[in-house]
Amino acid sequence: MRDEWICWMSFWLRPMCITKHHLEHCRELRGLSKVVSVFRAAFPDLEITIDDQIAEGDKVCSRATTRGTHQGDIFGIPATGNVVTMTGMTIVRIVDDQIAES
Repeated sequence: MRDEWICWMSFWLRPMCITKHHLEHCRELRGLSKVVSVFRAAFPDLEITIDDQIAEGDKVCSRATTRGTHQGDIFGIPATGNVVTMTGMTIVRIVDDQIAES
């Protein structure tokens, strides 16, 4: 399951794991890539840990924790050196081994 999560989290690097419909839904892959670049610049040690992942039928639900040290400016906030922790959940629908919806 870790590979699927990495694929989902980094689809801007591996677009072959996303269906055309999902890409059209996202609209602007370059825009998303820019957002990722902004976060990577502010949190260069960013790590994502999968806490739970459950699959049933064509859906996969993932609960993850994201951690990183605030080492660069982001949204006008200067680097603080603080470790930031965020948690979140996602549900994706898989069709032909690709993410069709999230």
